[in-house]
Amino acid sequence: MALLVEEIGAPAVSIGFVLEDGAMRPLAMEAVPDLTSAEGLPAEVEITLIDGKKRAVVTAFQTHVVPYWLQSPVGFSIGASYENPEAVVLLEGPAIIKWQGEDGFGWLERLRRVRDLENLSVTA
Repeated sequence: MALLVEEIGAPAVSIGFVLEDGAMRPLAMEAVPDLTSAEGLPAEVEITLIDGKKRAVVTAFQTHVVPYWLQSPVGFSIGASYENPEAVVLLEGPAIIKWQGEDGFGWLERLRRVRDLENLSVTA
């Protein structure tokens, strides 16, 4: 599990762990591509992790995605709204994770403010 939080005007926070051979070791996420749409694009991403002093690239392919619109100050609704550029869209769903030559299944959550999305497609 790894978490990377970036917000304008604040230092990035990266924290996580990996469970291997029954032991938990620290893990940090160094880089992840930006979420570009409320449809979950790109669906396949490469995530750079730091495990001790080693860097590793993990590939994650999100097989399905469910968008949530995080409303201010609290609450969330299924789906996404583009009306408020400051609103946060959260996408989550199952993913196939490839790391160190092994495939596994996991869960991927990504979020971004509406104003930062590139593909603002609206369907009726």
